[in-house]
Amino acid sequence: MFRRLIVSCAAIFTLTVCADASILPFLASPPVDLGGGQFAFNYDIGVSGDERLDPTATSGDSCFGGPCNPAGTFFTIYDISGFVSASASAPGWTESTQATGLTPFNIGIPDSGLPNVTFTYTGAVVDGPVDISGFQIISTVGGVMQGEFSSQATNNTTDLSGTTDFLFGSVSVPGTAVPEPAFAGVFLTVGLIGFGFARRRFGR
Repeated sequence: MFRRLIVSCAAIFTLTVCADASILPFLASPPVDLGGGQFAFNYDIGVSGDERLDPTATSGDSCFGGPCNPAGTFFTIYDISGFVSASASAPGWTESTQATGLTPFNIGIPDSGLPNVTFTYTGAVVDGPVDISGFQIISTVGGVMQGEFSSQATNNTTDLSGTTDFLFGSVSVPGTAVPEPAFAGVFLTVGLIGFGFARRRFGR
């Protein structure tokens, strides 16, 4: 189960520390050519052992006297070049597309004007660790470059149970500006990658 999480750490350049990850999306395989100028980008996610998927966990929260995180469990992949409208899909999750993306509180991700895709969990509460596959985005761009994601889940440890955790980092997306090295090359250089830690907790 954790093999995928380890692989995702190798495939992502700007990451949180993997042991403290919330929801960590990663491109599961190279893009699949569907023909007709369309390419399927298939993603998996890893949910760490101290987290849970909870569709209502943060409902009603406030932070510093103002709006806090959106309710529920979700992750957003930003700046999808060539996004094919209404093409995102995942069993047990709803998909939405926004200009700025559903984003946890206090994460500033610049808006490039490209579509951002959010997958929001709609099922029963699930405790990590768990790997989930089946997230798909279709694009008219077959190249791969580094983009950004953010995610939100709920802490499941005894002392922090019910608090909101969020995460942001890099993930492979459709694009042509900065081609991503081959997957094998990324794995070999994982020891040279500097990991950035970017997670905050807000109590309910």
